[in-house]
Amino acid sequence: MDNTPNTNRFSNPQTRAGEDGIQAVSEEDLVKWLTAQFQSYPACAQVSVAKVIRLELPDSEGCNWSRTLVLDPAGVEPSDYVLAYAAAVEKGRKRFNLAVPPGDESPADEEAHGTR
Repeated sequence: MDNTPNTNRFSNPQTRAGEDGIQAVSEEDLVKWLTAQFQSYPACAQVSVAKVIRLELPDSEGCNWSRTLVLDPAGVEPSDYVLAYAAAVEKGRKRFNLAVPPGDESPADEEAHGTR
């Protein structure tokens, strides 16, 4: 039996989906989920996430979206949403990967899957 670690294990976000409860979701669904997480904090009831940043390749944790979010803070001071930000992003990165839209695989994805 080969015990060599699979270094390409997280090269495809769909592969990571299903592992340890990871779900592949659309950017729209992830934005909605993150916004709900922010708004569960009383001081952040008006904060919303406008966009998540998709990474070209998954990071060392296998996640394909950045910790950097585009927010609409709705006048809420950063010092009031910083804890919600950290909690929402870390919780989300452990639960979700962005789904790759059909036909939208990058050359790096194709190479990782041997389809190039």
